Amino acid sequence: MGNSRTVRAVGVVLAAALGGGLSCGGGTSPGAQFCSDYASAFCQKLYACTTADMRANNPLAGSSEAQCVQIGTAICADPPPSGETFDVNCSSGVHVNTAARSMCLSGLSSVSCDDFNSTYYGEASVCTQVCPQTGTGTGGSTGTGGSTGTGGSTGTGGSTGTGGGGGNATGCGTVEPCGGSPVGTWTLTSQCINMGELTAMAQVQFCAQATVSANQSALTGSIAFTSNMTYTTQQTVNATVTYNIPLTCTSGLGCVAYGQYVATYDTPGFQCTGSASCVCTQTISGTSSDNGTYTVSGTDLNLMSATSGATGTLGVCVQGSTIHLITVDPSMSTGPGGQATIAKDIVGQK
Repeated sequence: MGNSRTVRAVGVVLAAALGGGLSCGGGTSPGAQFCSDYASAFCQKLYACTTADMRANNPLAGSSEAQCVQIGTAICADPPPSGETFDVNCSSGVHVNTAARSMCLSGLSSVSCDDFNSTYYGEASVCTQVCPQTGTGTGGSTGTGGSTGTGGSTGTGGSTGTGGGGGNATGCGTVEPCGGSPVGTWTLTSQCINMGELTAMAQVQFCAQATVSANQSALTGSIAFTSNMTYTTQQTVNATVTYNIPLTCTSGLGCVAYGQYVATYDTPGFQCTGSASCVCTQTISGTSSDNGTYTVSGTDLNLMSATSGATGTLGVCVQGSTIHLITVDPSMSTGPGGQATIAKDIVGQK
């Protein structure tokens, strides 16, 4: 309810709600109870954070805080009119996610007025995920990662690579792009990702104070490059990433409940333990395949997928019977010798 999209949507039902008996959509059901609690918390924040002039332009506000609660409860608990959707809707006996409910009410209590009044807060609020309705765009599972974002246990990235095109193979995450011919069939043996890169991704996904303390990965499969400039690949990855997430990032939830919430709405395979700070793990497993064409330009390997149409560039370094397929991160600082920072390295053997 706390954003402009919802204000527009609820305008068509306000007259009916105010003129007839307001329904709570199911008496004392979990959805009805949440709607009542949510409307009370929302209206309390609305009347604390807005002026009378601002409320006059907001059809959710009513003429008093009590009337605001009535309006909000009905909007949350009653089925919306045909063709309309509300951000927070617990009608029709929909399941109530208890972890999201706790985060929602805690967030409304603690959110600053500036954030509460922003359109972004209403759109992004966890309150929209308490009663996920099929097809309304709530809930969902985004950012689940996959085989390209898992890291490995044999290295932590770095930029002290040796370069060069021959000699003995060097470990995962320590080789700079050096060029060489990729032609042949390579058995994939390992992958590793820079720990700083993993932490940066965690701070975007979870909160600015999140860190990654460990990662383990098992990669199998193969990639084949032909002299006709085509490639085929099949990969299977099983990985675990360990995060440290302080309680200041969990919106008042305990670690176990926070892990359950994230697993439900953002990152499958996520779970947390702890009390003063949360130690959270994410497990990832999956198989992928692809084929397409490629070109080589210096130390760059340019891939063009025939499966998805996507294009991408990797650094390549062939060292005898070992190939490194390297993702370079230009946004991270270079090493002491001026080498590029290695974000990820996939290693294969002939």
